[in-house]
Amino acid sequence: MKGIDKNDRIKIYTLNVPPTPDKPFLTLERHREIISYFKEKGDAYYTLNSYGEVDFYLLEEDGNTSDDLADVAEQFRLRLQKNKGLDVEIKYNDELFYLFSFNLNKVMDKHILEWLVKEERVNIYYLACFEQEYFCTGLKTIALPQGLIYDLARFLQGKRFLMMPTFLDKKSSDRELTKARLLQESWGFYLDYSSLLQRIGSVAATEEILSRHIFDCIAKLQGSRSKQIEEDELILWIGRKVEAIDNEQPKEYYSFFLSGERVNPNKRNPAKVIVEKALRELPELKQIKWVSPLAEEGIPFAVISLHQVSRFKLTPGFFSASDQLYREKYLPYRNYINNYHKIVHDHLLLTPKTNIYSFIKKHKEKGGH
Repeated sequence: MKGIDKNDRIKIYTLNVPPTPDKPFLTLERHREIISYFKEKGDAYYTLNSYGEVDFYLLEEDGNTSDDLADVAEQFRLRLQKNKGLDVEIKYNDELFYLFSFNLNKVMDKHILEWLVKEERVNIYYLACFEQEYFCTGLKTIALPQGLIYDLARFLQGKRFLMMPTFLDKKSSDRELTKARLLQESWGFYLDYSSLLQRIGSVAATEEILSRHIFDCIAKLQGSRSKQIEEDELILWIGRKVEAIDNEQPKEYYSFFLSGERVNPNKRNPAKVIVEKALRELPELKQIKWVSPLAEEGIPFAVISLHQVSRFKLTPGFFSASDQLYREKYLPYRNYINNYHKIVHDHLLLTPKTNIYSFIKKHKEKGGH
């Protein structure tokens, strides 16, 4: 008996022909599995159609039509299940959502997920049911969010899911950023943004992927049970800088800083270890050093205290104070314009004020009634 060549490709067959305006009804000959699923199990079905594309079928509730959803952007969420299972949720509002469950142990499921990652799009068909017959009421093809594509690719590679933090609705005041805190030293993590952009290919995708890894770091710090982290008030800073070397292409670096009362230069500091381990998943992490975020022109992004994360609401006063401290402590050479100075003078101080001319007020000033 001849053995199976490992190089032989597994062939996948499908009979599902997508509905069209001329033939909107699902038939038992071509759509038996879809019809059976809607009758017995649920309202969301995925399939590979006869053209080799991935289709999502959504069974609409009574009273809803595809017109209602045509202009609504889909919100995607992934949930990891046991035994190589993955749920993909499409949400339209607080009450309307659809759930697709995939299993990597099934060849078709794995192929469909791989197709979504490669093609970065999906066809969505909206279905209605009338007198036991299912028919298509609308179709749209959407580009999948870069974050979703990245998470799916990681899932297929067997990597862990990136976490997302829970932010408080209320922002923290920048009045908490005293002079001592602004001059506080921290751990700085430097990523080669130029190389990351070259690897990913587009600015939008690079920004999305970088953001997801930073949010993952924040979520890990938020969920940490280390007493040293729990009892601290961690401040997270973001910065960017360009390194220019003679006769070489300038390189842009993205920096992530972590400061706190209990954050120290010890390489085994718990907060530093958590962030380093998370960011190590990006090969573009090039350097980690003990620095002052202000000296690196960092901007405070969020604060973590007692497992709660809140963003900072930055005011002109913050940038003015930072500019003054930077010029006093870290100005590299005369006439250097730092980021704080640019923001204060280019955006805040030079913003024209609105003048309101009141006809009634002027009339009264002239003795009118």
